[in-house]
Amino acid sequence: MAAEADNKKVLRAWLKKEDVYHSDLEKLFLEKGITDPLENFKTMSEKEWDTLRNEAIVIRAKDLKDQKAKTRWEQKLKKVEKIWRKQSGIKSTSIKKKSAAASKNAASGNTADNEQSKKYEAAASLKDYMRKNQIFDKDLFEILVKNEVTNEEEIGTKITTKKQLSEIIREVRVLRTADIKETTARQRLDKTLTKFEKLVVAKNEKLKKTSLKSGDDEKQLKDWDQDKEKEAADKEGKDIKEWLQKENIWLTELYDGLIKNGVTSPYQIQCLEETEFDEIVRTVRVDRFSNVKDQSARNNIDKMLVKFEKLWRKESGIKKTSVTKNTYK
Repeated sequence: MAAEADNKKVLRAWLKKEDVYHSDLEKLFLEKGITDPLENFKTMSEKEWDTLRNEAIVIRAKDLKDQKAKTRWEQKLKKVEKIWRKQSGIKSTSIKKKSAAASKNAASGNTADNEQSKKYEAAASLKDYMRKNQIFDKDLFEILVKNEVTNEEEIGTKITTKKQLSEIIREVRVLRTADIKETTARQRLDKTLTKFEKLVVAKNEKLKKTSLKSGDDEKQLKDWDQDKEKEAADKEGKDIKEWLQKENIWLTELYDGLIKNGVTSPYQIQCLEETEFDEIVRTVRVDRFSNVKDQSARNNIDKMLVKFEKLWRKESGIKKTSVTKNTYK
């Protein structure tokens, strides 16, 4: 955990120094294992850079409403690209003159890439949902888009049979098998796919009732073991629980709200959107204040929520103030 925090701190300092900082770009870099750009860029291929750039465009697509905002974001990416090209030695002008046939093939390939990029941009909300629920995997995301799943709602309406769900999971495993060598990495993938499967089943009434095992044989799915799920959730949320206690802002309702939103470690605090943060705080106040009548106790809860907000805003980079004096007194 300490190493992750240090890496994040070094990366953030570099992004701010180069005047290209944005929380989404920071998250993307960390996902790609880029913690020291000047070093990491030296070994990054053009294909890897193109993938990184496309993902950066997809992440911000739904938030960029006007042309000025799009232009600012493109300028940031162009600045990062210049640094990457300088460090990697790959020049934009180093592409050799090609034959007419090769140029035609390249143009065709570029058209296909552009079409694919547009599909990924259209699925930006799906990517946000996957990240929020800690099931984001690049291959899983791309396979879902290929299956015309582009948002949270379509997870329940476009994946309608157990056979289809199993095929999606199988494709992800096939794509990742060649890349995954370590047991821990395979376990992480298994955990992600298991969680994804549960989310799909929860959103589809047909899948809740039946399970295709072999051929068309159907059987009733067993109810999930709620006690084991709770035990697993508590184990997964150990880091965030310790952090809340360390910061002296431990509230059971706050802990439950963070876990419900997929926040199981301090690092993930920055992933909370402002609407999610507001809902968590509102729920904590309603639930907590209904049982607390003493004014000094309510003031103490307010202080903890204000401190929590400051920590969240520091991590997320969102500046607007939303936690104000409560209205439940």
